[in-house]
Amino acid sequence: MMDIVESLIVPPHVPPHLVRDLDLFDLPGMQADVFAAWKKVSETSPGIFYAPRYGGRWVIADAEIMEETAQDYERFSSTDSLGVPHVSDWVALPIEADPPFHQFYRRPINLAISPKALVQLTADARQLAVQLIEGFLARGECSFIEEFSQHLPVQIFLQIMGLPLSDREWLMKRAEVMTRGNDPVQRMAAVREINGYLAGWMEKRRAKPGEDLLSKLLKSR
Repeated sequence: MMDIVESLIVPPHVPPHLVRDLDLFDLPGMQADVFAAWKKVSETSPGIFYAPRYGGRWVIADAEIMEETAQDYERFSSTDSLGVPHVSDWVALPIEADPPFHQFYRRPINLAISPKALVQLTADARQLAVQLIEGFLARGECSFIEEFSQHLPVQIFLQIMGLPLSDREWLMKRAEVMTRGNDPVQRMAAVREINGYLAGWMEKRRAKPGEDLLSKLLKSR
């Protein structure tokens, strides 16, 4: 992993004027405002450029180009690893699948978040929101992300998958490293811990399936 992190790879077909030696995990100003940091990159770079770190990746810094590539799966396939650095020992479905196979992977998930299913999930989310607000209401203030917003998606995910709500804090810590950490080695370690967690529950659901999404995914063909 460290060889990939530290190496600068520029294939011979990449024009030199499109190369930008940017560390995608540690852009200038990222810790203060990640959106402002990426805005500066888009303002000072070509619409598409090549970043040679972490094994090398093309980076799109223009909204119109991004929209075009997202809709053109024949020329811009999602089946190659979308992660940085490149990961070859697992596939992230359904996002790393192209039509027509994408719909087969996506369908069980769509059923889990159907309008009917969302009625109960909405009620549960509202109840959790009230509980979280009551936890800091007396102070009259809160750290919005740490004390409120990051709890909701994790707990709803656990409910959909039929996993213990008591695992929320453990998963949140790893999700924080996975999505916001600037050390790619630590990010990958967090990803593997979460994958290991899910693999363990997959084995339990195979032995004793239920009505949760994880059980339904394992029974899908």
